[in-house]
Amino acid sequence: SSLDTRMRMGYRTSKPLASPYRVWILQHRWSSGGLRVAVFINGGAGGETEAHEVVRAIERHGHEIVRLLGADDRLERLLEEDADAIVAGGGDGTIASVAKLMAGRAQPLAMLPLGTANNIATNLGCPASVDALISHWSKAPIRHIDLGRVSGPFGERHFLESVGGGLVAETIALMDARPMSDALPPSWRIDRA
Repeated sequence: SSLDTRMRMGYRTSKPLASPYRVWILQHRWSSGGLRVAVFINGGAGGETEAHEVVRAIERHGHEIVRLLGADDRLERLLEEDADAIVAGGGDGTIASVAKLMAGRAQPLAMLPLGTANNIATNLGCPASVDALISHWSKAPIRHIDLGRVSGPFGERHFLESVGGGLVAETIALMDARPMSDALPPSWRIDRA
C-alpha cells in the first residue's frame, strides 16, 4: 500500500521503497521437508513463550537450526549462515529490527510473535500459535512486504508496521526518559469511577 500520507511538523513519508527495502515473508507454503533456519529469539519480549519451547517446536517439526541467537547477540550474525529462512522470535521491535536487516535479501523472514501486542504479525494475518506457524513453514508461500521510510530532523528511518508523530511520539519519549521505578505523576493516572 502507498504511504502517501504527509505528516505534520516537517516529517514526511514516501511511497514504498524499491527492492532494496523489500522483505520477503514466509507465510504458509514452502518446499516439502524441513528448512535450515537461523533463529533470533528475544527472550525478554514480554510474551509467555520461552526460548527453549520455541527451539523444541522448530526441531519437532523437522527443521534444522543452523544458528541460534539471543538478545545479547548481534542481529547481523543471522546472515552468516547459509539458511533457507531467517526466524525472528520476539515482539514488534524484534520483528521490525530483523525485517530491516533482511531488506533486499533473497532469504525469507519467518516471524514468531512472542511479544505482548504482536501488532505486526496480527496485521499480516499470522496465526496466534507459535506451534501453528512453525508447522506451516514447510508449505508456506513467500510474499513480499515493503518497508516504509520517514525523514525528519532526526535523519531518515525505516519502519515496518507503523510510524507515529506528535503527541504519541512525545509521550513515548517522555516515558522512555523516566526511570522504570518512578510512579506516574498524578495528572497521568487514570481513576475508575
